[in-house]
Amino acid sequence: MKWAGDEPYYEAVTGRPETLLVQLHSWSGTKDEALASPDLYAVPNCVWVCPHFGGQNNHPQGAGHPAQLERIKRVIDKARLDYDSRRIILIGGSGGGYMCMMVAGAFPGLVHGITSWVGIHDLAAWWNESPNYRESLTACFGGGPVGREAEYLARSPKGVLPNARNLIAYINHGTSDAEVLPHHGADAAAQLTGLPGVTVHHNPFAGGHVIKYPEAIQQINSIARLT
Repeated sequence: MKWAGDEPYYEAVTGRPETLLVQLHSWSGTKDEALASPDLYAVPNCVWVCPHFGGQNNHPQGAGHPAQLERIKRVIDKARLDYDSRRIILIGGSGGGYMCMMVAGAFPGLVHGITSWVGIHDLAAWWNESPNYRESLTACFGGGPVGREAEYLARSPKGVLPNARNLIAYINHGTSDAEVLPHHGADAAAQLTGLPGVTVHHNPFAGGHVIKYPEAIQQINSIARLT
């Protein structure tokens, strides 16, 4: 484990670290979740990192809070300084897919590509659609979206993606996903379409709330070839 200031993260290097590959954990996960996906930290010619960024989204600085985003950026800045990688690519599923989109919108031009899987686009809509996550959203926001509309929007990809620039975005969503409904992927892809320098690949796939790692690695390699 390594540290970027007070932010812990895992790191692995293969070959020439031309790509900084940042894996972002799920909504209810931590950095340790990444240890179960060894295919990602074996991608050739990469420095792979997985930050903790506060762990589970069950506290006031979770769910896209500026402090959470800054923790991710701190790791990106540290790894980029250490390895002088040419490109930065983000990957994540569920809450990790959500954070891929949040980082792309919150820091325009910072990353070259994202491969986002089954990510949440609109937290207010998700509150209404997914009662099982209301407890964690309440822990992050102090309650539901009624009366907190501006804060829910500011901490949703829906609120920040219009700022994205110069990005290759793979938006992947299972057509039978019951945890984060498929419209979140379609809405994110539609919002990114036409933004300056942004190329969008909307990939609705047969399946549920999963990351398909072989396909995700193909997307990572495609981004690397084009950037």
